[in-house]
Amino acid sequence: MAGYLNASSGSNGMIRLEAPLEALSYTGSSSPAPVISPINPAITVTAQPTLNILSVGGFPVPSYAGARTDAADIVLPNSLPDPINVVVVASNIPVGSQVNATFGAGYGTVTPGTLTGTFVSSTATISITGLSRSGSVTYLYVQTVFAPSPGVAAANAPGLDHVANVRVTTAVGAPSSYAFLRADGSEIPLNRLPTAFLDAYRK
Repeated sequence: MAGYLNASSGSNGMIRLEAPLEALSYTGSSSPAPVISPINPAITVTAQPTLNILSVGGFPVPSYAGARTDAADIVLPNSLPDPINVVVVASNIPVGSQVNATFGAGYGTVTPGTLTGTFVSSTATISITGLSRSGSVTYLYVQTVFAPSPGVAAANAPGLDHVANVRVTTAVGAPSSYAFLRADGSEIPLNRLPTAFLDAYRK
C-alpha cells in the first residue's frame, strides 16, 4: 500500500493500518507515523458452554428424551430411596461452578453440586430429597452461573449492560439455553448486547 495519510489537522491524531499478516506492507508516508498491525482476530470463545443431564436417580437419560411433551422421559420407582442424585456433565464451564436444580412443576429439597474435572469436560452431582413422585409429573431444570470467558472481554463493554455472569440452563433432553446477568443479578435483554458477544453463545 502506498500514498499519503494525514491525521495531524489541528492536533496529532493516530493512524492505524491493519492487514492480513502476509500483506503488512506500507510504502507511503503519513503524519503521524502509522501503527501497522495484523487484523484483530474474531472475538469469540473457542467453544460454547454446555450443560446436560446424564442421569436421574441412577437412570440414564434416554436418547429420545425431550422428543415429546406429553410423555415422561424418566420414570422413577416410588421405592427409590432418598437422596435422588442428578448427574450432570458440562463443557467449557469453569471447574468449581455450582450447579443447582429448580422445578417447573413438582418439588423437592435440593443440595447443589460442584463441577469437577477439567474446563473442557466436568461433572457434578445434585442431590434431591423429597422429590415429588407418586404418579405426578416433575419438570426438572438444572443451571449454573459463571463469569463470561476472557475471550469475549473486548465485546463486553462496561456500563449498565456489562455482563457480569452467564447463566446456563437445561432440562432432560433439552439443549443449553443462556441468560446474561448484570452484577445485581438482573437479566440483560438480548437486543442490548453486542452481536460479537452473543455470537459466542449461538449454535
